[in-house]
Amino acid sequence: MTSTTLTVVLATLQVAQHLNKLTSQQSGAFLLAAILTCVIGPLLFNRRYSDEEEDLKKTEVHFIGTNVLTVPVAQQLAKGWFQVQMYTDRQTNYSAFNSETNVILLENLNANDLVDQGVFDTDIIILGQSNSKENYRLAKAAKQYGVPRVIARFEDANILDDRRETLIKMGVEVYNTQDVNISMLRALIQSPSTIELLSSTEAAVYEVGLRNRKYVDIQVRNLPFIDDITITQIYREKRFIRPSGDTPLKLNDHILFTSNKQDAPRIRRELGKLN
Repeated sequence: MTSTTLTVVLATLQVAQHLNKLTSQQSGAFLLAAILTCVIGPLLFNRRYSDEEEDLKKTEVHFIGTNVLTVPVAQQLAKGWFQVQMYTDRQTNYSAFNSETNVILLENLNANDLVDQGVFDTDIIILGQSNSKENYRLAKAAKQYGVPRVIARFEDANILDDRRETLIKMGVEVYNTQDVNISMLRALIQSPSTIELLSSTEAAVYEVGLRNRKYVDIQVRNLPFIDDITITQIYREKRFIRPSGDTPLKLNDHILFTSNKQDAPRIRRELGKLN
């Protein structure tokens, strides 16, 4: 009764009195409680209510290293579900690219200074400089600070081989352009449709973290928009799952799916909504 409107309470009390289930004193007590609830409840709600976080918060990505490899990636990410910021300590690079993307010129890349300037306050940090030793130093500092994802470029194979085990233990993700090119060429030979999928203007591969509890424990085949997407992988508890129609979704699953570029934003917004 306390969660209904005052009109419903009045009607309920009258029926209860006609059925001799309540005395007039009991009815008066209930009525008084209902009036107090209707008056005090909204006041308490207005004083204690605060806005929730944005339903679909953009992922923050910070780049350290502004060059011909990182700038195009930053430009493309900024068009989607990412909040991108680039940093460099080189005046020449800043002058070359600050008109093309959002770049901040730093005095140095000292780890303590980066912390003070909020460079490490991000969801993902990309260390895209060509200097592998610098990237290794900054990767360690970023993980020690607590950056969730650190992706570092290592063009020097010797440095990468010597430090690979340490990087894996820290949780740093590594790449170099040679390995990327080799992998892409192999994929093109083995699966010719790979390049078409990656470069297609109609379809693309997307990833979204499942935050909307509405879809938790729902089987893949029962998703209302399953006809618009193809779920290729689910990353759950640090391992990949190849889903079938009977696979139930779990909270915080990372869902990899293909879709056309018109439907993808709607689907990512629905699955990623904080609910």
